[in-house]
Amino acid sequence: LSNLPNTYRDAGEYIRNNFRPFCISFFLIVDLVLLGRNLGTAMVIAFIGLIAYGAAATTKYHKIGLMLLCGFMAVGGLIFGIYENYRADRIAVWTNYLKTGDTEILEADGTVTRDQRSYQFDQVLTACGTGGLSGVGLGQSIGKYYFVKTTAGDDSIICIVGEELGSVMTAGILFLYLYLVYACLSLARDFWNKPIYYYLLIAIASWIGFQMFVHVGANLGVIPLTGQTLPFVSLGGSSIISLMAAMGIVLNISKQPRKVEESGRKNLESRI
Repeated sequence: LSNLPNTYRDAGEYIRNNFRPFCISFFLIVDLVLLGRNLGTAMVIAFIGLIAYGAAATTKYHKIGLMLLCGFMAVGGLIFGIYENYRADRIAVWTNYLKTGDTEILEADGTVTRDQRSYQFDQVLTACGTGGLSGVGLGQSIGKYYFVKTTAGDDSIICIVGEELGSVMTAGILFLYLYLVYACLSLARDFWNKPIYYYLLIAIASWIGFQMFVHVGANLGVIPLTGQTLPFVSLGGSSIISLMAAMGIVLNISKQPRKVEESGRKNLESRI
């Protein structure tokens, strides 16, 4: 994105010099992740790419291209969402939860049943609700041993945090994520004239923010249940390494204006 031109004479030039090269790299990465049967991570990567491309949109051609990309990804996400049975089950459980406020199903004969497909969804909501405002106490979670033990350390960690520390502390943790995203975006604003830094900071901010939203939203019933880790908190060595590398990039970029100013000052002093 930082190497692509920003102005075009017509749509053909835009497609050749911007849209096509971006789509090749973008869809290659997303498709490789989809081949690994990981729709959640593909969604995060797609979101990062779309946000970065949106930040680079300076002409009407960019905006049309962005809308096409968003439409294509929405259709693709829907197709892959119902392609696998377990994904379709998660969507069905979630839509039923939105309609009824519970995962119970009202049968045609008037009886109420609880579908086996909703077991994990039930348990994460139970763990979140058990903590109340102050939580049951650090290390005192029951859910991580009995109900959501298979995903307690990764996909459902926010539920265990809520159960042990309560909703007040959980909200405080989420505020720290929002502050980190805000800090990255504020720093990006200072580098609007240096595209490589600008896009890197926006991409990292969108990565952390969107992955946090998917993890928390899935465990609170805001979106269908999906297997996405909570940045910096969930188990996973490769996740921690990549996130810390991203933070290293942010810290390095944050020092760049000071270096530029210092070099400029020395230049001025030498001339005087």
